[in-house]
Amino acid sequence: MSFELRYLAPPRAMVDIVSAFYLFESDEESFDEIERADVAQLRIVIAGSGDVVFKDGKQERIHPVSVCGPRMVASRVVARGPVKVFGCGLPAGGWAGIVGTDASQFVNRIEDANGLISSYVHALTPRILAAATIEEMAAAFEENHAAQDIDMREVPLWFIRQVDDWLASELNPSIEKLVSDLGLGRSKVESMMKTHYGAPPRTILRKYRALRTANLIANGHGDWQDYAAEAYADQSHFIRDMRTFVGITPAAIRNTPHRLLGLTFGRRELEGEITPLSAQT
Repeated sequence: MSFELRYLAPPRAMVDIVSAFYLFESDEESFDEIERADVAQLRIVIAGSGDVVFKDGKQERIHPVSVCGPRMVASRVVARGPVKVFGCGLPAGGWAGIVGTDASQFVNRIEDANGLISSYVHALTPRILAAATIEEMAAAFEENHAAQDIDMREVPLWFIRQVDDWLASELNPSIEKLVSDLGLGRSKVESMMKTHYGAPPRTILRKYRALRTANLIANGHGDWQDYAAEAYADQSHFIRDMRTFVGITPAAIRNTPHRLLGLTFGRRELEGEITPLSAQT
């Protein structure tokens, strides 16, 4: 039985738009796996179907072509296979450029891309369905994106890049320093973070702190005890954030039986080809 997730870096010119391309394939009849919090996603289902189930019981159907808003909590993917899905992560710049709406209105939601961004996916979808490899799919995405002629001058990349650098700088960066470095008022920073990242700075900090910590542990860079005191108030705080954003306890990360969750940490292998924040999470 196969259960595989392969990542591919976008071209340098698209790193503000796409965190990474990926192709997931499974020939199993069904599976129920944890999916951690992450950036927004554009996903095209080539085979299979499924739903995303959140801890509060909310269930979102996976559309044939889906736009997944920024994920602020871990969830479960319940799929009926065989499954084959091509997708890409949409960081803040990609969300602003392609979707162009307030990200906070789509947190933990899955929308039909044919309704939300129909002009963007109309020509793209049949090309993805006809492609044989992830390289061909990524090339089709790149060509389609270029044909859209999106004016990125409307996207505040100066703000997004500075926030991304702040999030990647350390496990527990200072919000006060971010506000000072941006040269904006606290309320303005809060507003722009909600619009482009889906939540205010404190929530985004917690999310990326947990994802970065889990990524380090999963890739063999220490155990959870090495990070508990550095960035968390106490052990219970650490465990709570890991459960919220990663879906399991810190101690379970290294030897997790959750296959999909474990495979997502393989994105770190693209370090040097994608943005530092994308590689760290």
